[in-house]
Amino acid sequence: MTLVLDLPGPDGAAPRVLAQLVSAALYEGLLTVEAEGAQARDGRRTVRLGAAGLVIDAELYTGAFGRPRVVPGTVRLNGLPAPADAAATIIAALVPEPVRRTRLQDEFARTASGLAHAIRVAPANRRDLDFTRLDSAIYEGHPYHPAFRGRLGFNDADDMRFGPEAKAGFQLRWLLVRDDRLHRSGPDLRGPDGWAQLAGPMVAAMALDRVGAEAAAQWQLMPVHPWQWRAKTAAIVAPAIALGEVHDLGVAGESYRATQSLRTLVNLDRPDAPHLKLPLAVVNTSVARTLDPHWALAGPAISDWLATLVANDRWLSEGDRLLVLKETRALVFDRNGTEAEHTAAIWRDNPAANLAPGEEAVPLNALFAVEADGDPFVAPWIRRYGCTGFVTQLIEVVVRPLVHLLLAYGLASEAHGQNLVLIHRDGWPVRIALRDFSDNLEWVPDFLLGAPPLPDFTAIDPLFADRTPNRFYWMQDVEELRWLFTDAVLIFSLADFAFLMERRYGHTQKAFFDQILCLVTNHAKALKLEHRADRLGLHARTVVTDRLLSAKLGHAAEGPLVVPNSLARKPWEALA
Repeated sequence: MTLVLDLPGPDGAAPRVLAQLVSAALYEGLLTVEAEGAQARDGRRTVRLGAAGLVIDAELYTGAFGRPRVVPGTVRLNGLPAPADAAATIIAALVPEPVRRTRLQDEFARTASGLAHAIRVAPANRRDLDFTRLDSAIYEGHPYHPAFRGRLGFNDADDMRFGPEAKAGFQLRWLLVRDDRLHRSGPDLRGPDGWAQLAGPMVAAMALDRVGAEAAAQWQLMPVHPWQWRAKTAAIVAPAIALGEVHDLGVAGESYRATQSLRTLVNLDRPDAPHLKLPLAVVNTSVARTLDPHWALAGPAISDWLATLVANDRWLSEGDRLLVLKETRALVFDRNGTEAEHTAAIWRDNPAANLAPGEEAVPLNALFAVEADGDPFVAPWIRRYGCTGFVTQLIEVVVRPLVHLLLAYGLASEAHGQNLVLIHRDGWPVRIALRDFSDNLEWVPDFLLGAPPLPDFTAIDPLFADRTPNRFYWMQDVEELRWLFTDAVLIFSLADFAFLMERRYGHTQKAFFDQILCLVTNHAKALKLEHRADRLGLHARTVVTDRLLSAKLGHAAEGPLVVPNSLARKPWEALA
């Protein structure tokens, strides 16, 4: 239950965090390469790195897009085996500000301890789990970002109660809010029937008892994460409670559990119910897990727009190749308040409720994992279909629809391993589901082609009246679209699967990305859109990617990182 190079068991947690820290710091140029050894037959080589007088020796592989992967357990500091606090030592060499340094050291230590706990309590065999349970059992986190589960704001007790690895579910706190204090998008679910649909009959009865049948149409139910209530929401809504504009119904009703995304919850009492996304004043990786009001309220409209685009596309719809898991409803309390990002909710389609008979679903990043028996999660499928056949089908099912959206429409989505759901039949990939759209779609106005009329974003939230490029959905240059596609789909997602296939089955990363190159080229030819592929630059010699660690460490912005493109086509190569 690790990534492919990780040491097994809880003791492997700290070496993994250290290895990812060194890997990312090297990739982003934060460490100086002082010496490197010859590459061994299996691709491994030794390197000596330096930073602020610190000497780091390690063994690593260099993979697709030039991304290094340090082998956990091989890091040495100043000629000695890495001590338990080696990550803190490296951070001290990279971060000059004492306050930031201390906070980062705590976050990295918490990432290691939290990962060790998750490994200890993980199910012995995740291959047999249904989607709902599996989405809470994928604990490996980001395969590149080294602070992948810092969860700043949570403590160890919060992890055990509210983290996806928690054994028991938890109930939500429910507020009954006067309608004029809320902004809503999506269906209007006021009154006892709507309340029951949202929260179950127990909470609906409590709400009806509080305001009575005659006034029910003036009130809406709003869920609050119990941790968020204690940390933020109680203080925010206290004045409204005093004025009688909000009624606190307390913690009640159905049980929920966090998915791997922490703030997205599944209903344990109604497994087919919509997923619920609630804000948390918690920082994980580099992002505060709150919900900006304008993004939340735009979710249903942008979801409907994308679903219409897919339904109207002959190639996507005839093959049922892409399932849009829509954000169906959103609520924001006191949208114009200074802390509105802490008081919102989004309901989203449940993948498990959208499967055809015989279909099963897994989060795409489950495919990158190695299980407790030492074999990859996908090992039974590889044995059944063969590595070449399975990899070819996976690329076809996962990559082609996303390339189609890019070429045919000029639309990019942050479709990383957590936001993509693979739908399969007995392990054979058949289609994908895409989720999380409210702030994860991009287009360039003069490159958007053949799409339905866009939503009236300004009517959704006045903030969208600002037409500044690169702030909302509309980008200034197609380079931004390529950047999102290569980052989310390839560099920090499928590249990890390709590396796993090479290490365990001998299917090289070059062969993997050559297949994707052929797919892109052939799909552009089939659509007669080679000129759009050229404008996107998918075959360019280099691409840019985010400096995720540099941003985390507070280094001055140096622009994006330029890396070799594993989809690059040499000038003399003919089109596939």
